[in-house]
Amino acid sequence: MGKWALLASVLLGCAADSPPNAQQYFERDAYPVLEQKCGDGTAGCHAIAPGDPFGEVPAPAFVGLSSDGAYDVLTQEGYTGAFTDRAPLVTAHQRLSVATIDPATLAVIEQWFAIERHERGY
Repeated sequence: MGKWALLASVLLGCAADSPPNAQQYFERDAYPVLEQKCGDGTAGCHAIAPGDPFGEVPAPAFVGLSSDGAYDVLTQEGYTGAFTDRAPLVTAHQRLSVATIDPATLAVIEQWFAIERHERGY
């Protein structure tokens, strides 16, 4: 193998091992969890439960969008604040005294926020 081919294979190997950026992590890990927990048919908090006399709680704007559309809405419309545990995405449930975010979901959100803060220099 020539030196250029070796260099190319090393660089490509490094790129494959690099961690995802914030949007990639969101699309791969956070979005599926949020979509399921927030508004998946009859299972999410913003879905209609069978027999629920109160009907549907209006879903946030990111529910039902593609992962990249949801990322744009979440990061540009105030849901994420400065990507801390005080973000409306996390605290709205506490303020409204409704369903809480389970620890596994919170861990995924916190990891996404940590990547966002790092990339944005917060």
